[in-house]
Amino acid sequence: MDKNTIETKIRTILTGHLKKRGIKLNPEDTESIIAAGILDSLSALEIVAELEKTFNITILPEEMTETNFDSIIKIINFISTKLKGV
Repeated sequence: MDKNTIETKIRTILTGHLKKRGIKLNPEDTESIIAAGILDSLSALEIVAELEKTFNITILPEEMTETNFDSIIKIINFISTKLKGV
């Protein structure tokens, strides 16, 4: 799967999640979605479950860190890396 497809799918997941929460926000690629309050612990679990389902991967608890999930670009890079290892 190419990086553009990965990016599109991740953006769709995040947008859908924000819409369900009533948040009309389109964060910049490098914006901290944790600091902005977009991604809290419950949201993270929901998004991780959706990412696992969409990309047929397993995200380990120790991988759920700010390094991997603090911005859209970090999520894209993390998922791209995971898919290369599959």
